[in-house]
Amino acid sequence: TQEWKERKVLRAGELGAISKAISILHSDDARDLFKKSFASQDKSVSFLQVASSSTARAVRAVEVLKVAAREGHDDRLSLLAKRAAGASAGHFDEVVTAIDTMLEMLQREEDA
Repeated sequence: TQEWKERKVLRAGELGAISKAISILHSDDARDLFKKSFASQDKSVSFLQVASSSTARAVRAVEVLKVAAREGHDDRLSLLAKRAAGASAGHFDEVVTAIDTMLEMLQREEDA
């Protein structure tokens, strides 16, 4: 149907935009800019959250999925939210570890 074609085109555009954003954020220029930004900040002021319980992050992720499902009228996101709510926090360990590693790397680069 026409609606499906429009949604498919919209989805392809969204995926393209996400890919472009990720490539920009992973570029050497962005990394250098982040390093300059961290270096120019007053050391006594920091807006970077360095700790949070994995349970709180999991609950927040579930809430974000629920809102997106409700606003987008998307049953798939609703199902994903239900599955995430039923999952133990251990399912997020890999992502949390990757984020922690990135934060440590940025901190080392800032200190250097």
